[in-house]
Amino acid sequence: RIRIVMNVVVSDENGGAADKYGWRDGELREYLKTLCIDGPEASGILDVLEQALTGAPLPRSWAQWIRCTVGHEAVGANPMERALLELVGVCRSVLLVDARTRAICIERLRAAWSEELKYRIDLWDDSITSDGKPCHRHRETGEELAVTTDTPVPAPQLRERPLFLIRLRVLDAVSAVGGEECASALEAEKASG
Repeated sequence: RIRIVMNVVVSDENGGAADKYGWRDGELREYLKTLCIDGPEASGILDVLEQALTGAPLPRSWAQWIRCTVGHEAVGANPMERALLELVGVCRSVLLVDARTRAICIERLRAAWSEELKYRIDLWDDSITSDGKPCHRHRETGEELAVTTDTPVPAPQLRERPLFLIRLRVLDAVSAVGGEECASALEAEKASG
């Protein structure tokens, strides 16, 4: 059983401190192992995902799921799982190729995910709730987000951006695996094309 704590600094029964982002020592890695990460590249994938997720801002639905599981078995489906499985596949694919191909893949993923973020934010329209309050309404799902004045960032960006940032952190961690060789290959690719 994995016990996940979010936004709370606690210590476990053995005195091990939780990090300030909520995952206690070893819990994130143990959780990631439940995603069936196996094969010769498993350790590298775990390292990349652990590095990328440690301290990452979590999407609200992820944080809510984590808070609901504090000290309990998981409640409902984990909203992280689909996105994390996608990132496992990305890591597996990108880590298995040579530095030049890795650099190209990383740049293409970065561009594709940036376009996806723009598209996802554009799906939110300014609207009015049934009780006359301003809101943002999702065109496809009908979900409404309240318009807030306590932050200069529009609610749709606050909603959609955290997953994008986690994806970028994964790409940064994957490119660090290749280090200078990956960076050199990318520079050579940009110069030639």
